[in-house]
Amino acid sequence: MKVLFLPAWYPHRRDAMCGLFVRKHAQAASRHADVHVLYIQSEPGLERTCYEELRSGQVTEHYVYYPAANRGGKFLRLWRYGRAYAAGLQRVFGQWRPDVVHVQVLTRNAVAAYWLKLRYGIPYAVTEHWTRYMLGHFTGWWHRRLTAFVVKHSAAVMPVSEALGADMRRCGLHHPNYLVVRNVVDDFFFAEAPRPMPAGEGAAGGTPRKRFVHVCCFAEAQKNNFGLLRVLKRLGERRSDFVCYMVGGGRDWAATRAYADSLGLRDEVVFTGEVTPLEVHTQLAGAAFSVFFSRYETASVVVAESLSAGKPVVCTSIPAIAEIMDDHTGRMVPVEDEAALLETLEWMLDHADAFDGAAMQRKARRLFSAETVGKQFDEIYRGMAAVRRP
Repeated sequence: MKVLFLPAWYPHRRDAMCGLFVRKHAQAASRHADVHVLYIQSEPGLERTCYEELRSGQVTEHYVYYPAANRGGKFLRLWRYGRAYAAGLQRVFGQWRPDVVHVQVLTRNAVAAYWLKLRYGIPYAVTEHWTRYMLGHFTGWWHRRLTAFVVKHSAAVMPVSEALGADMRRCGLHHPNYLVVRNVVDDFFFAEAPRPMPAGEGAAGGTPRKRFVHVCCFAEAQKNNFGLLRVLKRLGERRSDFVCYMVGGGRDWAATRAYADSLGLRDEVVFTGEVTPLEVHTQLAGAAFSVFFSRYETASVVVAESLSAGKPVVCTSIPAIAEIMDDHTGRMVPVEDEAALLETLEWMLDHADAFDGAAMQRKARRLFSAETVGKQFDEIYRGMAAVRRP
């Protein structure tokens, strides 16, 4: 089986973290198929279009970098993008032709996939990750109609959560074959869960402090890091036996750290900065539990990683997370409810050891392992290829 991924987001030479979850989908699919990825990226300061071909595990990655259009408006940007896309497809099809196409994130890439279906009879499926369907950002009559059209002509729609699929249908993206295929967690997260590491001495009596972690890209509008910091401030006024590691980077990282300083949070919080997935696992392995206070998510990779590492979770009860949580994996609090988060964190500090880490890992493996996701993709691809037009 030959599968061509057409992603809207993918790790590239200017941003190694962009769409990392898409690369993990491609790598999971490559367990059962010959997978190629074609990714198109504009780049400021570039004088002419250039190409790169790389390997990531068993996946062949084709990159087309083209000059960003600083002037000329939307039409010039779209024209340059279309020209780069056509050149990329020509290079890929000159050496290799897929049996199926896998679009990652609507809408432009699905238009290209629809053209391939018309030209070569190659069926395509769509995976969606985007929050726009739940936030009211899916707007514009023409855009909505075009998106509904390419969704209608796809073989399957694969949101990463039930909640995201429901939001897409509410936005008019109807299809008889919605299939949830979740994000992938790296295999090393499923290693045997070790005991939490002490985080040094506490402020009172030399008592070792319990470590818990908050892993995120620092985007305040979504992650509500300021709200979490206010809760940690109040928690620190009650007890001194904890420290929260704030793991990750992002556009609001500096503002978040400055806000922590303004609250006087020094002993209670440690900022690590941006880390690799392996370092995320190291942080989780040494923690008693993890905490997330997001306002919205289409699917939470970091919650999945915490469960895969055998660590219970304190998180908000947003639909995409609630569908993978239960009383055996942690506790949920209402969105924006700082009082509830305070009480729940205090409870978890005293009860995290009672959770069964091995049971959490077994559940997570059934949902998020590359083996599980790869098999799901393989079954979908084979069904697509079986009905392919000659």
